[in-house]
Amino acid sequence: MDLEIKHLSKQYEKEQFFANKDITCTFPAGQLTALIGHNGAGKTTLLNQIIGLVKPTSGQVLFEDQSLTINPDDARMKVAMMPQLHAPLKGVSIRQAVRAIGKIRGLLGSELEEQVSHILDALDIRKWENKSGDHLSGGLKRLTSFAMAVIAPPPILLLDEPTNDVDPIRRKLLWSYLQGLTACGHIVVVVTHNILEVEQYADGFYLLEQGQIKAAGSVKKLSHQAKIKISFLPQNLHVLMDFPLSFIHKEDGQIEVRVDNGEVPQVLTWMTKKIERGEISHYSITTVTLNDQYEEMNDDQ
Repeated sequence: MDLEIKHLSKQYEKEQFFANKDITCTFPAGQLTALIGHNGAGKTTLLNQIIGLVKPTSGQVLFEDQSLTINPDDARMKVAMMPQLHAPLKGVSIRQAVRAIGKIRGLLGSELEEQVSHILDALDIRKWENKSGDHLSGGLKRLTSFAMAVIAPPPILLLDEPTNDVDPIRRKLLWSYLQGLTACGHIVVVVTHNILEVEQYADGFYLLEQGQIKAAGSVKKLSHQAKIKISFLPQNLHVLMDFPLSFIHKEDGQIEVRVDNGEVPQVLTWMTKKIERGEISHYSITTVTLNDQYEEMNDDQ
């Protein structure tokens, strides 16, 4: 069963602006969906409305033919969230913190201990399991918060910048764990600024800007349909007089053109002649990525 957002808006009266405005989207079961966008784009507000911490001004959050907006208590039974802030761990060890959440979610006895150990092993943090939260690094606190969110996981998991402060090795372990949860049918929604990780691990994405969805799609489909970006440095602008396509003249003097696969031979034929004459240099051919689109959005602001 998918999680559906229908015309969801949140307006704060004192500030007189919309944190979210008429958002309609779907988070499919068995998929990892990334929410990307600027700070203040409305990503965290959206998560808080799904779990029932923030009441929408209008719209609905629907799951299993029920409104989580009308029934926020039900939302907190079916949704787990890892917030941006570290979990309060003062005087509590990693194992105690994760174990406590597992017990709250109904795990008991040997099953509880086995699941706690499984998560700590999967994240490679077992060696610190008895260390108090007072003495943990930022990365270990973040991983502990993650483990607390995913122990005995409910159907929907919301994670707000889960890899912040986490080292590169354990970042991969964290994403791998999330992919395992989606394989089991869970709905996983991740807020992140790391677009390269989105391209590597997410199934779909929503790009938010000023509380609205600006772009969305399948990450895999995007990569398959991506355009080709060709860049080069001309000796002078006269070299471009016979260039066969439209182009962008960058501030650093580089010329950039984005083409479909079928147009590549035409551009390469032109470039080969210019290279032989020494009229262009510093050329490159790459695939346009989701990260390129994200950077373009930043440039527009």
